[in-house]
Amino acid sequence: MEKYIVEYKEIGLYAVIVVFIGLVVGMLAALFGKVIILISNFSNSCSVYLISFLPLADLDIVYMYKK
Repeated sequence: MEKYIVEYKEIGLYAVIVVFIGLVVGMLAALFGKVIILISNFSNSCSVYLISFLPLADLDIVYMYKK
């Protein structure tokens, strides 16, 4: 009987750890989703300005590869 109590305590500890990890991963996933939404809203609202700087970004990338 004592052996089963120890096993149930170990299972309970694992359950608490799993719930904690699940909450942390869920919060990080929700934060990632919010950031993606904010970035896409910014991109949609400033698309004319962002498109005009694409050639400069391309030249910068080419410069870094040639370096």
